[in-house]
Amino acid sequence: MHRLIGFFTVLWGGAILLGFAKLWRYEGEPSPTATPKRERSIESAIQPRPGHFTLIMAAHPKCPCTRASLREIAKVLAHSPVPVDTYVVFYHPLHTSPEWAKTESYALAKAIRGVDTLFDEGGREAKRFHAVVSGQTLLYDSDGRLLFSGGITSARGHEGDNKQEAALMDLLNRRTTQPIQTPVFGCSLAEGFSR
Repeated sequence: MHRLIGFFTVLWGGAILLGFAKLWRYEGEPSPTATPKRERSIESAIQPRPGHFTLIMAAHPKCPCTRASLREIAKVLAHSPVPVDTYVVFYHPLHTSPEWAKTESYALAKAIRGVDTLFDEGGREAKRFHAVVSGQTLLYDSDGRLLFSGGITSARGHEGDNKQEAALMDLLNRRTTQPIQTPVFGCSLAEGFSR
């Protein structure tokens, strides 16, 4: 009997460790992304203003990872030395009301000073920029040239200082002018969420 209990205890412990290992791997595994357009889309509702950077984040309102990305955007904007026109583009499925997208993430984005929120039915606006993952962030200079594409968190749902955010700040502080691409940790914009 003791051997049987010991066997099941080891089996149970192994299953728990395997579950944690899979979760850890998932959190640190970047999402597949499309190659973003190097120049701004002229068909977009988002148009640059002279002398301003344009920062665009694609967001799935029901992706739990998005809240961390939005908090990082708030930090970036609070420390940016230059004007940045910032847009968070919230996906919602075709033929649904924008109300579908009014979640905690949407409220968080609305509360960030300097952020304009847009509803993106069917992801049309995100497709113009080849953004396919929630949290994918694009920075364009005032001439419409892509300087940054990627995520600004170090893992799914993780907040705090990280290399991706630092790279974005280097561009805003003009410490570099070379385009930067970083991994994105988020959900697919087309992914279905029931809540």
